Amino acid sequence: MIRAQVIGEEELIAKFKAAEAAIPMAKPYHLRAVGDTIQNNIQIAIAAKLKMRTGKLWDSVRVFGETKNGISVGTGKGTDYVQPLEFGSIPHRIYAGGHTIGIGGGDVGHYGFYVPGGSSMLHFIDSEGEERFALYVNHPGNRPYRFVYSGAMASWGEISILCMSYLREVFGVPL
Repeated sequence: MIRAQVIGEEELIAKFKAAEAAIPMAKPYHLRAVGDTIQNNIQIAIAAKLKMRTGKLWDSVRVFGETKNGISVGTGKGTDYVQPLEFGSIPHRIYAGGHTIGIGGGDVGHYGFYVPGGSSMLHFIDSEGEERFALYVNHPGNRPYRFVYSGAMASWGEISILCMSYLREVFGVPL
């Protein structure tokens, strides 16, 4: 027969009760740290994969939707083009005024989107450096860049360290 005795049982129970009370107070701070880590890694992936041109997409990545039990990281208003960049797109036509149809592809099938407003003419510089205006352009499509996915996946090591430091802080013991 094997017998076990826990020495300091009362102290251990007291430590767990104190930790249980500390968890709700510390959670928002640590969730925000996790969100900031993911945001940073998505921005790094955007800069690496898309060779950032205007910075609008990079600047729009942010932490939002903070609750007592969760946090979200995403892109802000005016970045409806994230899905075709993330998952890829088939060749499609882009019209002045913001209407684009049939730009699906990649893992998610066909989809389209409409951005209200916009100009009555498209304006761009062509490959020869000439200024052009058009009612529509034929977009050749693009491969999936997967910057959100790769940025989130790159965060797991840092998130593990953050979680361990959270447990260390709550329980007051080295792990």
